[in-house]
Amino acid sequence: MAEPIPAQAEGPTPAQAEAPATAPAQAKAPAQTEAAAEEPPVYQFEDMRLKAGDRLQMQLPASVTQEKIIRVPFDYLHLSFPKDVQGLMVRKAPRVKTQIAAVIETSAGKVEAQVSNLSATGMLLHSVTALGAKGDELSVTLPLDLYDVKTELKLRGKIQAVSSAPIEGGGEQHRCGVEFLGLQPNETLILQSVVHHELAKNPYSVV
Repeated sequence: MAEPIPAQAEGPTPAQAEAPATAPAQAKAPAQTEAAAEEPPVYQFEDMRLKAGDRLQMQLPASVTQEKIIRVPFDYLHLSFPKDVQGLMVRKAPRVKTQIAAVIETSAGKVEAQVSNLSATGMLLHSVTALGAKGDELSVTLPLDLYDVKTELKLRGKIQAVSSAPIEGGGEQHRCGVEFLGLQPNETLILQSVVHHELAKNPYSVV
């Protein structure tokens, strides 16, 4: 005989229902920062490609409600599914904030740029000159300082993302996401060492 379900299990209490309502206001507090200005991608239920037996760990937003509790043949919940699901892309390698002046060589010539973050697989460039379009290849001369030992890497990369924003006084600042191409083992080792060195100095520098 199925165990009777307590009445309070049928749904959230008024206090529980109201608790998540403050979350959006708190989440919007750092909206002025550049990172928060970028909206995370939105996924549909079909994009999750779930199958029977998959295990999930979820943090339920206020829009998800408890439909009912089932005790037989085992305990589980029936939940409503939200219309939209937001997700974050997981990077292939750790990425840290940097301030490195680099020289970029494109088909249009040499340009100075700032490396604002770096990983063993790519980097983000800021420049006052457009560096190209998505899919274009470029070369970068990257000066690095690792444990007070200065070295210089000359790497090839492919532009994966571009954007721009106006700056005070006129003009634009161009952002360019670059994926490294054809890295040699020693180049990968140096890049990984630089990233881990930055993380050791400042754990909050991770992007």
